[in-house]
Amino acid sequence: MKIAITSGLIIGMAVVLLHALINLAIYGEVLIKEPHVIILVAEISLMVFAILWGVLLFLVYLATIRRE
Repeated sequence: MKIAITSGLIIGMAVVLLHALINLAIYGEVLIKEPHVIILVAEISLMVFAILWGVLLFLVYLATIRRE
């Protein structure tokens, strides 16, 4: 169980970093003109993504508890 949670967290961090890189690639032009916009968009999207990932991990955790 601990291995599953740890690997899930590591994968989650990797996906969050990938998500941030994609945001930087998409809003790269905006970054040059208005830096505060990219920071705001990246923070909001990462926050939403992190919340969704946490909910997913919690549901997986509940499913594994019910099996045991």
